Amino acid sequence: MIRCYVKKRMLSKQGLRRYTLMLTIKILINAFSIQTCAQTANQGWPVLESGLAQKSAIQRLAAVRVLGLISNDHHATELAEKALKDKNSSVRAAAATALG
Repeated sequence: MIRCYVKKRMLSKQGLRRYTLMLTIKILINAFSIQTCAQTANQGWPVLESGLAQKSAIQRLAAVRVLGLISNDHHATELAEKALKDKNSSVRAAAATALG
């Protein structure tokens, strides 16, 4: 067990990976919110695409939830539509929610 305390609770190795992934996603959200810097926003797409291709359903689910936060973007819509075909029902539900 790795001793990493987040909000007064100890995380397992897997929990630490999930927490790190969520922090990464929060950083991506901030990058996408900066519309005046298109280059920075475009650097986030490979990370999201990689998240959608992960073996772990939790990581795919997190990536799809981020897609739901990106409005009026054709690429985000395409990725969410692809996620509708995911083998995990939670990922498919999140993709449907992301699409509206």
